[in-house]
Amino acid sequence: MRKVIFIFSFIILGSQCMITIAQDREERHERIKAMKIAYITERIELTTDEAEKFWPVYNDYESRKINTHEELRKLHRYYAENQDNITEEKQVELLNKYIKLQKQDAELLTIYHDKFIEILPPDKVMKLYIAEVQFKSYLLRQLREHKGQGPDRGQDRRGQIPPL
Repeated sequence: MRKVIFIFSFIILGSQCMITIAQDREERHERIKAMKIAYITERIELTTDEAEKFWPVYNDYESRKINTHEELRKLHRYYAENQDNITEEKQVELLNKYIKLQKQDAELLTIYHDKFIEILPPDKVMKLYIAEVQFKSYLLRQLREHKGQGPDRGQDRRGQIPPL
């Protein structure tokens, strides 16, 4: 009976740990998303009217881009795990899929570029593209500098992004 209770307790504890890890990951993702919204809004100097029109379109773009990039990551992971056992035919198939996904990513930018230009003046669209690259660089730099220093890495004590 003690073994059953021990095993049951262990299963519950393990599932609670998994839930906590998933929640931490989700909270971190939401924090980064909020930081990105604030960063881009400030960098491209969105007005209230522009922000109302821009953010739904940008969020849709971002969601689609994330899906494409996730497919690319899966392809990379599959290749890395199986590269010694992949036939030449399968390699060609993977390469074709890689090119298809890269084209999809470029087409996505082209489609949404036209939508961004309808909402924002060209100078703000260019600032958007620059701000995206700068924000990504900022996050990578913070990760390198604060690797392993807790869940709040990349933020100062007020939860704000320091200026670049």
